[in-house]
Amino acid sequence: MATPRFLITSTAVALALQSFSFLNAPIQTPSASNYLGLAAPALAAQTVYRPPLRPRPLIRTSGTGSRGCYQKNQPIQLSLLVPERHVGQTVSARPSFFWYLENAKVAKFTLVEPGVPKPLLEKTLQVSGAGIMQVELPENAPELAVGKEYRWSVTVLCNPNRPSEVASYTQSFIERVASTPELIKQLGNAKSDLERARIYAQSGLWYDTLSALSTASEKDPIARSEMLSLLDQVGLSNVTKQARKNEQAANLR
Repeated sequence: MATPRFLITSTAVALALQSFSFLNAPIQTPSASNYLGLAAPALAAQTVYRPPLRPRPLIRTSGTGSRGCYQKNQPIQLSLLVPERHVGQTVSARPSFFWYLENAKVAKFTLVEPGVPKPLLEKTLQVSGAGIMQVELPENAPELAVGKEYRWSVTVLCNPNRPSEVASYTQSFIERVASTPELIKQLGNAKSDLERARIYAQSGLWYDTLSALSTASEKDPIARSEMLSLLDQVGLSNVTKQARKNEQAANLR
């Protein structure tokens, strides 16, 4: 199968959903999808993530529910692409959220402001195959406020019509922080998404770094390599191990 590189935009949901083909995932057909090749040569990584000076500790909650509702009787693999020990930050009012999912059919993304009953965004997604998925906060959803921390989660459902049948669940947090004149200046001088990713990484802005690298990865093999390195830096070696394993399998075909 040829490596797909396309983006289908759904104006009905105003939602960006991506799955990276470096995991050899078959073509999915949710309302909006993009497949980015992350199988890249081993190159020296220059995107070095430096956590915030005063990072908030991450309280992670995850669990497994009903069994027997995933594909081919294989255990569900669900990993949010976030730092392992602290809350990731962003300067974006409408950031993107990434996670890795394998052996699932239906997933629900939820973003909430603590203390507010109604979610800022809740979206059920049909899933086919394994891959990294991305959801961007759409224009019709409220912006994240500076200085606030939000909780986001991914729930793997057995049946979209039966939300109580949960196969797997995990959550994390995101904090929007104010930009600085120096950061704005540096970003203004950047000539590519890869350069912007490196600037964000040095500033401790996890979500912006990952988003910029995912955009750069569409065409730049260096960015594809640096994205894998970035995930390794924060303890997501389970995801990168699978990525490299699939790459080797593809090369043997």
